[in-house]
Amino acid sequence: ALPLRIADLDSHFARDLTAEFGLFDAIAAIEIIEHLENPFRFVRECAEMLRPGGVLLVTSPNVESVFSR
Repeated sequence: ALPLRIADLDSHFARDLTAEFGLFDAIAAIEIIEHLENPFRFVRECAEMLRPGGVLLVTSPNVESVFSR
């Protein structure tokens, strides 16, 4: 029963979530950052949505590793 939100992460997606600024304890971005046009903006906007002391977890695949393929 979790709400689903779809956002364009290459645009200013946080504008669509302004009611939630500073409300998250943690945000996980699992293997998406390498697909974004501006990953730095994405991280800045995630930071705005985190509470003080919140955690942003970002992962990306290691394309150099045989096991990742």
